[in-house]
Amino acid sequence: ERQGIYVRKIDQDGTIDTLKNMQLIPGDFELYQLEVRIVISVPAARLAAQRRTEDDIRKLNECYDNFIRCPFSTPEEVEQNGRWEALLHHLVTEAAHNPILSRINESVNALVEKNNSLVHPNLMNEKGWIEHIQKQHRTIIDAIANNDPKLAGDTLRDHLVQSFQKIAGINPKLVKDTKYQYLINENGSKYINL
Repeated sequence: ERQGIYVRKIDQDGTIDTLKNMQLIPGDFELYQLEVRIVISVPAARLAAQRRTEDDIRKLNECYDNFIRCPFSTPEEVEQNGRWEALLHHLVTEAAHNPILSRINESVNALVEKNNSLVHPNLMNEKGWIEHIQKQHRTIIDAIANNDPKLAGDTLRDHLVQSFQKIAGINPKLVKDTKYQYLINENGSKYINL
């Protein structure tokens, strides 16, 4: 019997449903979901690079292949493409093999799906953007496969921050105006003033 991966909506329990239906104005949502994803997903990618199995790599590659093959011409295709990307992020965290982290990640993935439904329609129209994030995802998967936790975590962090910057440039109304300045890159300079 062939095992596979499937794109699905995550609605399994009250915790996930609570996060999915959380009422935040869009600017608040973008900022807060970015913070949560950096706190949870980046260290998870580093753990995944240390703990992954060959089955994890197979699932990541299968999901990646579906993500890059998924068209994005119609609103339905854009939504499906966003689901494949959300699943890819979910599988990275699952590869960390920590059952508590996996449970938390189910809720975080609801945020990823919500974020993708908000921003993917605009981002997909940006010249070169889809190719850029496909390359970032490929780098993350390869870093996990090659047991390189630093590259896996750093690339995922760059992906999240650059996505936030792109969203801010396209639609400043989606980004809350705040004075937080906590996103620092490797050489000590700020990625973005939040």
